[in-house]
Parts: sequence; C-alpha cells; structure tokens
Amino acid sequence: MDPLSFFDLLDGRIASLAPGLAGLAYALRGLDLAVLDLAGKMLGKTVAALLGPPAREAVEAYDSTIYFEDLLEGGDLEGYPFGGGAPMDRIARKTDWVVRTRGLRALKVKVGRPGRLKDPGAVRTDIAAVLAAREAAGPEARILVDANDGYGTDDALARTFLDGVRAAGVELAEELFPETPERLGALRNWMGREGVALALADGETQPNFSDEWVAGFLGTGLLDVAQPDLIDHGILGVMRWARAAARHGRRVVCHNFGNRMGVVGSVHVATACANSDLIEADDAEFPALRADGIRLDQGRFRLAGAPGLGVEVSDGAVAGCERLWEVCA
Repeated sequence: MDPLSFFDLLDGRIASLAPGLAGLAYALRGLDLAVLDLAGKMLGKTVAALLGPPAREAVEAYDSTIYFEDLLEGGDLEGYPFGGGAPMDRIARKTDWVVRTRGLRALKVKVGRPGRLKDPGAVRTDIAAVLAAREAAGPEARILVDANDGYGTDDALARTFLDGVRAAGVELAEELFPETPERLGALRNWMGREGVALALADGETQPNFSDEWVAGFLGTGLLDVAQPDLIDHGILGVMRWARAAARHGRRVVCHNFGNRMGVVGSVHVATACANSDLIEADDAEFPALRADGIRLDQGRFRLAGAPGLGVEVSDGAVAGCERLWEVCA
C-alpha cells in the first residue's frame, strides 16, 4: 500500500484517516511509526508537522530510572556504579547522576514496595525514597512517582504515602492502585479534605482506546492524566486518546519504557499536541538507531526538522541484517 493512502491530507497535514482504513490504521498500533515515517519522508515533513500545527517548540523530558536501587543486594551490587553505603544513599546517588549527567530536571521515582515485597510496612521505604530523591535533585526539580498498582486493595496505604511525601512536592502520582471510580472517588475526597494537591494518572495498561474509560475517569475528574503506551497504541492511537482527553480538559503523557522508538514517537506527539507536555525517557541505548532528527538539550526534546521521524538505521546494522538475510536465504 501507498503509505499516503491511509490519510486524507489538507494543506500537507493529516485531516483524517481515509474512509474505510481507520480500523486498519489503528490496528497497526506501534507499526504506524513506520507508515508515518514513510509518509513524512515522501512529503518532506516531520511526522509532527503531519499531525498538526506545532503546539510547542520543545517538550520537557522526565527520567524514569529511579527504580528500587535500595532493594539491590549481593551480586546485584557488584560493579553497580551507585552502590555502597546505606540503601537510600543509592537512590540519592542515582538521582544526582540523572540531574548532572543526563541534564534532566524532572524525574519519576518508582514506588509501590508494599506490593512488590508483600509488606504493607514498606510504604515507609517508599516515602523515604521519594524524600531522598527530592533532596538529591534539589528544589527546582519536578518529582513524579509511579506505584504500578503497588498499594493493591489497601486504600490506607495510598493515603499514608501521599501524606508522607507532602514535603517532596510531588507533582504527579501514577497507578497508585487498580483504578475504579469508587476508590479514586474516595481518594479524591480525602485529598480535598487534607489539602493534598497533585495530579493523578493512570491508563498505562488499557489495552484499547475506550470512550467509556475516558468519560468515566477523565470526564468525571477522577484522573487528570491518561497514559496510553506509545508502542501499544501507536502514534495515531495516542492522538485519539489526546483528542478525547482534550474534550474534558485533561492531559495525555505517553507511557514508554526501554524503547527508543517510543521516545521518538512521543516527541512528535507532544510537539503537535497541546495537551501532551511531558516525555518519558529512560537511559536505554540502541546503537543501531541514529536519531539525528531528535535533540535533547537542557532536559528538553526538540525536533531538528528531519523528515519523517528523523531516525535512520546505522549502516552497520543494515549490513548485519543483509548478511543475516543471505544466510537465512
């Protein structure tokens, strides 16, 4: 198929999906990055420019690698660059490295130890980890947290955690527990009574776009941010989430972990999408990819103007694939 056949174009931008092809386009999910990359290169435009007029010139990235460093023990600590000292010292050293070396001023701390360790008392360690990261990052840093539903069925654990990290100025809390309207409603009521002000986010594990989920959680104000996974849903799928969230005055921040193409796709989405203003960017490296069209400067991603996604596969990787193909053939 001609990649451009998926779209109805108006003034060089995607006005809509072509009649009869919307189902196929959304079913591509993460593979739509390839289709959009080809379409952008055919038209000499960035994928962001195909999606719409620019919403911003640069978008802030947040690091998501502060990840249970305190739980490492034994052989896991051998050669670990942030090891040594007390468990919370590891979190502080890793945070300091993120701020100094990666230049990011927003970071997400992994919490939810009660679920991981099957120990409700571990919520105290969650609180200590966030406070350690805040002290190491400094007062100017933006702090997010992600519990991966680690507070399970015990709503009191989520309340204890949020109360304990007030001094850290947490901006956003993701997946405190499996979301239901009743549980989020009760948490919202408690937050209002106690004066706890931060954004609640969820949606990473939603397998498909759902108008009912959007209306039930974003439309009612139970959640502030939807987090569809960029690769699971694709750029076109995430844009559908973003349009639906915008109707309720809510945000979309793409989930992505360990996938460089997910970072690239998220940058194009956030550049074109007014209600998507953060990029999840861990420290995974993929030497086979040359992402010259994406630049990270002082903690913010911006596009360099290269057509398509601005990504190429290195010559060495291409040659290796060709050799592999010859062997297999």
